[in-house]
This record gives sequence, structure tokens and C-alpha cells, in this order.
Amino acid sequence: MASFVLLTFLPFSLKGSLFQYQFNATADAFYYKQLAYDAVAISDKDFFFGVDQLSSFFQLSGVPGVSSNLDVSGEPRLLPYVFPYKIFTVGGVTVGYVSCVVWVYHCCIFSLIHVSYYVATQQI
Repeated sequence: MASFVLLTFLPFSLKGSLFQYQFNATADAFYYKQLAYDAVAISDKDFFFGVDQLSSFFQLSGVPGVSSNLDVSGEPRLLPYVFPYKIFTVGGVTVGYVSCVVWVYHCCIFSLIHVSYYVATQQI
């Protein structure tokens, strides 16, 4: 039976919370791996604990990060895990997933400017 589920996550997965201070990326990576996420969008908040923790999350979870405007060519710890886009075939439908990192001024009423798109290339 074909799968019709594409599981992704919007940003702020590694934000500076008490949970993150206690468990680092290890606990989140375990859940992402168990739930079989297909991709995660990267946010500016995901860098709160540094590149080491972010790359550790990607390595432990096996989930790729997506950001169209994040240049990781000079960062070998992120290079194998971060992509400008991902293309999936879900239930016979080809789907493109793109995302971008945007700095957000947190006092704005509408502060969520993060962009994630799914683009289906076929009809079901």
C-alpha cells in the first residue's frame, strides 16, 4: 500500500527552551527519528545552541534540514544535512518542499514570516 503522508516540521525545533537546556538536541532527535520525519525547515532559532548541536540533531535524527537561503558551504558540520530543497514522491505524487530562514522582529504582531511551501506536480 502506498504512503500518502509527508511529515515535515516548521522552525523553532531547537529554540532556547528549558527542555533544550536540559536535554540538548538528543531528545528531539530521538522523537524525530521515531516519528520518521521527512524533512525539517531551519529557523534562525535553531542556531541558539550553536552549529555543533544543530549538526548533532541532524546526525542523530537522520532528518534533512531545508533552507533555500542558508549557505552552509563553509560549514562542514552542516554540509551533509542541509539542502536548499527536497523532492519527495508520496503516493505517486511528486512534491517539492522549500523553506527559507528569515530574521524576525519579535515585537511585531505578525511575527511569523517563515516560509514553507509544498508544490505538488501531479493530481491524485
